[in-house]
Amino acid sequence: MTTSTGRYRGGPAPREFFRSHAGRKGHHGRWPRAVSAFRNQSMSSPHDRGSVPPRPKRTARIFALAVFALGSIAVQGCAELHEVATALRETSDFAPTSDPRVFAEPGNETLTAATAAAVPGAIRRVEDALGGPFTIPVRIYVCATIDSYKRFTNSERSGGNTTIAKKIFISPKPENTPQRIPAVVTHELTHLHVAQRLGLWRTRGLPSWFSEGLAAFVSGGGGAEGVTEADAAREIRAGHLLTPGYSRNQTASSFGLPAHLFYRQAAMFIGYLKDRDASAFRHFMTSVEEGTAFQRSFEDAYRADVGTAWGAFVAQLNDPRVPPVGQ
Repeated sequence: MTTSTGRYRGGPAPREFFRSHAGRKGHHGRWPRAVSAFRNQSMSSPHDRGSVPPRPKRTARIFALAVFALGSIAVQGCAELHEVATALRETSDFAPTSDPRVFAEPGNETLTAATAAAVPGAIRRVEDALGGPFTIPVRIYVCATIDSYKRFTNSERSGGNTTIAKKIFISPKPENTPQRIPAVVTHELTHLHVAQRLGLWRTRGLPSWFSEGLAAFVSGGGGAEGVTEADAAREIRAGHLLTPGYSRNQTASSFGLPAHLFYRQAAMFIGYLKDRDASAFRHFMTSVEEGTAFQRSFEDAYRADVGTAWGAFVAQLNDPRVPPVGQ
């Protein structure tokens, strides 16, 4: 899966793109029109707002997304602007379901029922794992077609997607069976839980191995289906492995790994960090969600850099007698 706050994707456009376009005639002139479009387009559907005009806090949220878009263009290029525009699309065709947090397009009642049934347990699981309640509304949208899912997420391969507007979309892809949906929903809710505390910009800055590994770990393998821990361990021993760092730009493709293998290896590393020192893991997670820089959060908690911790994890896969990191 994952994110527009949490969806697997490639690295950003080069910064040279902005520098090369900044001086062109009329380039800056497009920005005010883009901001105006964001401010005039509603982020929510009629079932969110009834017949009353948009509330001030919704206007503020739209404006914040617009500011985020302009900052992203300056750093990463116009692909980010398209992502924001996608996140602002109307969801008026999604109707309420048996769960007030779930909305669905007509035409896929089986997927809708499975999603609504999965939400209560998934929320409890995420809140228990991450040590706190959701502080923003949970809004999950079940798409009836792949075209619709792509329209709202700019993705057609992922099973679920948490957008920068903090909405979760569920894909109708055939792999999203009723048996798989609880893990998909839990995976996406993990992304949402982190995003609610960090905000848009800081969430996007987290390393992909951490964001996706945490979501796969909490969901019991959501996003890593088809790759068992034994499979992932065998690939690590064979040298087909990720090398976690602090950059957000390192994704599965950076290491030549399939996405599901990347997610599984990252989830195993997250599980190792938690199992070997639960207190350090709580300190690490609390520090990250409070907005402390990721590298500082990790190294303060584990008294080692992430490369050293990964090396200890790999060593234990080969010999369980090897002491864990920090010991």
